[in-house]
Amino acid sequence: MFMDIVGYSALVQKSESKALGFVKLHKNNLERYSADNNGKVIHYYGDASLTMFDSTIEAIRCACILQKKFHNDFKLPMRIGLHLGEVVLENDSIYGNGVNIASRLESMGVAGSILISESINTELENQDDINTIFIGKYKFKNIAKEINVYAIKDNELVVPDTSQIKSDKATNVKSLTVGYIFGGLIILLAILFTQVYNNKKNSSTVLQERLSIPSFKNFTGNPENDYLGEMVAHRITKELFEIDGTNIIDFQTPQEINQVKYILFNDPDIEYARQAGAVNIIEGSVQQQSKDSSIFSVIIKKLNTGEVIKSFPNVIFANIDPIAGITLLSEYLHGYWQTKDKNLMSFPKLEAYKLYLKAKSFWIDDYVSAEQSLIKAIEIDNEFYDAFDLLLTLYFNTNQREKALNILRDLDNKKAGMTNRQINMLEISRAFFTGDNSKAFNHYNIEYTYNPKDLFNNTAFMVLANEFVHDYSQTLEVFEEINIKNLDIDRCSYCQERLRIALAATLGKKNYKKAAKLVDLFPSGYKNMRSNVLQFRYYGIKNKFNKIKAMSSAIINDTTLSVAMSARYYAARELYITGNEEEAQKYARQHINSYSDTSHFSISWAYYFLGELKNCQESLLIRLKRQDNKSMKDLSLLGIVNAKLNNNEEAERLIIEIAQQEEQNYGDIPYYQSRIQLHLGSREKALELLAESIQKGAKFYSSNVFENDPAFVSIKNDLDFLKVIFPYTQ
Repeated sequence: MFMDIVGYSALVQKSESKALGFVKLHKNNLERYSADNNGKVIHYYGDASLTMFDSTIEAIRCACILQKKFHNDFKLPMRIGLHLGEVVLENDSIYGNGVNIASRLESMGVAGSILISESINTELENQDDINTIFIGKYKFKNIAKEINVYAIKDNELVVPDTSQIKSDKATNVKSLTVGYIFGGLIILLAILFTQVYNNKKNSSTVLQERLSIPSFKNFTGNPENDYLGEMVAHRITKELFEIDGTNIIDFQTPQEINQVKYILFNDPDIEYARQAGAVNIIEGSVQQQSKDSSIFSVIIKKLNTGEVIKSFPNVIFANIDPIAGITLLSEYLHGYWQTKDKNLMSFPKLEAYKLYLKAKSFWIDDYVSAEQSLIKAIEIDNEFYDAFDLLLTLYFNTNQREKALNILRDLDNKKAGMTNRQINMLEISRAFFTGDNSKAFNHYNIEYTYNPKDLFNNTAFMVLANEFVHDYSQTLEVFEEINIKNLDIDRCSYCQERLRIALAATLGKKNYKKAAKLVDLFPSGYKNMRSNVLQFRYYGIKNKFNKIKAMSSAIINDTTLSVAMSARYYAARELYITGNEEEAQKYARQHINSYSDTSHFSISWAYYFLGELKNCQESLLIRLKRQDNKSMKDLSLLGIVNAKLNNNEEAERLIIEIAQQEEQNYGDIPYYQSRIQLHLGSREKALELLAESIQKGAKFYSSNVFENDPAFVSIKNDLDFLKVIFPYTQ
C-alpha cells in the first residue's frame, strides 16, 4: 500500500507548520491502524509511505479506515494505491513490480480515493461489504503489461473520473474488414444521432443548472504557466456571466477570494463549487504541444458523477500569444450557449492581467501589495475594467473613500468602451461611496436580474435588501431563489452568512415559525459569532433560556478565551433586547466576573444591563481617556448614562462632542446623538436625528443598530420609530 499527501509541496510553501502537522497525522494513524490489521510500515518518503500486509482483505480494510478518517475527519488530501504482487526485501530496501504498480496506482489517484489493481479486485469478489468500480486499462511506465485499474466505491470515498487520471491510457484498436464497414456506418450514424439529440437536451439543461469554472490545470510542466489556468477560467466566467440565463457561480469576485483562500483541499475551487451547490463544472487544462505552442482542452461535466456533457475542440495557440487561444475558446463556449450577443469583451493586455491575478493572490493578507499590483495593471492597460473594479472593492474594504471617488471619476470617461453591466456596476460603486443606499439597491437589482441564482450575486442582493433599504420581505424573497439545504452550511462560511441574513429578516418580520426552521439549520457549537447572536435573539424571543445556556456553554468550551467571554456578553445583550432583563443580568454578571479588563466596551454594557450606571460610567471614562480619537459609540453610551443619572448638562455636552468627531460610517453623528436625546426625554428630536442618519446613508445592520440597539429598547415597538427606520417600505 502506497500513500501520499496531495499537493504537499504547495502546502509547505503556504504553511510549513500545518504541513508538518499533516505528516504527523499521516504517520500516527498509519502506524495505529496498520498494526490493527497485521500490516507493517516498510518505509516513509517525506509525506509518503509504503506498507505491507499479511492479507488483501486486511490491507483494504486498513486503507478504507485511513482514507475515511483522512478525507472526512482531518480534511487531509491523501491518495492510496494497493497492489497484490511479489516483492524483494533486502536490508532497508524493497524492490519488484509489486512496489512499482502500487506506487503508480497511488500517483494516478485523487484526494480521497483508493485505487487498486485487478489482482486486488479479484480477491474482493466474495466480500459483499466492499464495492469496487472499473476505472480503465492503463499502461504504466516500466511495466510490460497493461493494468486493469479499479477504485473502492463507498459513500465516504472519492471515485476519480477518467479525466482526473494522470496516466497514459492504453487503447486497443481492432481492424475492420470490408464486410463490417456497412454495418459499422449504420451504428456510427445511430451514435451520431444520439449524441446530437443528447447534446441538445444537455445544452438546455446546462443553461438552467448551476455551473462553476475552476482554474484550468497546468500540465505544461512549467510552474510559470500556472497563471494561464486562472486567467482562462476568469475570462470564461466573465464572458458567460454576460449571457442572460446562464447560472454561473462567479468565482472571480472578492467574496470568492475570501471563501476559497483558506479551504484546505488539493483542489479548493472544486470543493467550494460543491459547497456552493454547483451541478456542473467547466473543466479545462493547458498542455504543451511543442516548444512554441500549447493546447487548451475543455469539457463540461457533472460535478458529482463525472459524466461528460460536452467536449469542445482543442484550441492550439502560440506560447507568445495565449490571449488568442483564450479568445477562440471563449467563442466556442459562446456558441454552445447560443447567445444572441456574439461580441466578446475586449481582452486586456497580458502583463496587466498577470498583475491583476497577482493582486488576487495578495487579497486579505496584504492589501498594500494588492493595491500596488492593481495600480500597475491599470497603468499598463487603462481600459482593464476588472482591475478598476477590484481596486474599488479594496478601497471599500479599507475605507479609502477619496481614492475610490477619484477612480470613479476616471471611469466616467471610459463608459463608451464598457458593457451595460459594467456601467451599472460603476453606478453601484458610486452609490456605495456616496452613501446613497436606495440608489445602490436599485442598481444592484438590475445586476441581480441578470443571474438571480448565482450564489454570490444573490446573497449580495440579500445584504443590500436587508442592510441598505431595510426591506425584510425582499430579503426573504431573494433567499428563496436558492435552496439553502443544497448548500454546505457546515463548511461554507459564505453559505452560513446567507442563512444568517435570512434569519435576521425572518426575526424582523416576526415570522417565528419560519425562524425556528432556519435556526435548526445552523451548525452546532461555535462557527460564527454573528450567527450565534441571532440564535440567542430567537431563543430570547421564545423564552428558551436553556438553549442559550447550552449554546453559550458549548462556545465557552470550544473556543478561545476572548470568544468565550464575548459569548456571555452577546447572550446578555440579546436577552436584554428581547425583554428578558432578569436573564440578561445573569449573563452580564458572569461576563463581568470573567473579564479582568473593567474598561472593555462589553464590560461597560454589562454594567448598563445590570443597572449599575456608576460602574458603567467609570468604565467608559477609563477607556475614553486612553483614546486619541474618541469613539462615538463610547461617547454616546456615556451620554445615555449621564442622562439616566440626571446629569443633563454633561449629556448635552457629549452631544456636541460627538458632532466634532470624524465620521467613519455614513450617518454616524446623528445616529449616536439620537440615542442621548432619547434618554434626555427628547423623543421627537431623537426620531428627527435618526431620520437624518438614514438620509445620510446609515446601514441597517442586523446585529446592533436601530431596533436591535439596546439604547432603543424603550421605543422598539413605537409606531413613529418604526415609520422612521423603515423608510423604503412604507
